[in-house]
Amino acid sequence: MQKKRVWRCVFVAAALLAAAGGAYRFLTSEANTVRELYIVGDVKGPSVNEMQQVVQRTVQGTLFTVNLKAVKEAVQELSWVQSASVERVWPDGLKVTVIKHNPVAIWEDGRLVSSEGILFTGNDESIEKLADMPMFSGDAAYSVQAVQYLPAFMKAAKALGGRLKGVHASYRGSWSVTVELKTTPVVTIELGRALTENSPVERLERVVKHYPDLCRIMQGYPLRIDARYRDAFAAQLPNAESAKLWRLEHPAVQKEGEG
Repeated sequence: MQKKRVWRCVFVAAALLAAAGGAYRFLTSEANTVRELYIVGDVKGPSVNEMQQVVQRTVQGTLFTVNLKAVKEAVQELSWVQSASVERVWPDGLKVTVIKHNPVAIWEDGRLVSSEGILFTGNDESIEKLADMPMFSGDAAYSVQAVQYLPAFMKAAKALGGRLKGVHASYRGSWSVTVELKTTPVVTIELGRALTENSPVERLERVVKHYPDLCRIMQGYPLRIDARYRDAFAAQLPNAESAKLWRLEHPAVQKEGEG
């Protein structure tokens, strides 16, 4: 009786080993090679080829043995990828779902600035979209803060009748903006350091409030405004072209004190 029990155990063990061997051969069979890549997300142009190359270099083994974590990490190393997830797709594919960084500005070296203040390299943005983005420059350590200021800066530029062309943060943390006006010269506004969280924004809002009166008093559009002072600001005298343009656009307005 004991002998039969031993043989039965040996037979069961042999059967399990055979099944395991068959399963291993199935998992590692070339018939299960990854052949298809499905990309989900707003990925187009050169970025598609770039992702294909990364996945191809990373995938080892078959659909069942491929290291999904390794593929995910490799995809997320792409500069323009914010996050990614990877899934197996039967019978021979991988699905990579990608969330890209959302660019809101261009850094002075050509990189893009994401809505989170991250600098990255993008290669599938349209020329039209890039042309509408402001240029950030200066110390990249202030990129996050620049993005935080961006909505208020853009709102102020619009109130001045133009668009925000540039934002600069010096290595000392001093801020300035450049506004491109529709019918007047570009104006640079010095905002100084952020002594409080929103002090550069508050100084710019003060300029916007008094800009029409400033132009009327100066009989022209200033090319540079220094708003670093606590309760005031100074402006560079308009040049001849700026003064002429202002007079053409405001023929009925005279300087204070003139009769």
